[in-house]
Amino acid sequence: MKLLKAFVTNQSGATALEYALIAMALALGIVTLVWLVGAQLQAGGYADLSTLF
Repeated sequence: MKLLKAFVTNQSGATALEYALIAMALALGIVTLVWLVGAQLQAGGYADLSTLF
């Protein structure tokens, strides 16, 4: 029982877990943004760019 109580009250790994969750959220946001921009470019962005030059 003491071991379980010590495990539950131990906070040493909480910060690392929080940083990992933040990094995961940022990575997911970047991947989503790149995916959306890529889809826009494929849908006609290249044609629009070619008319500018």
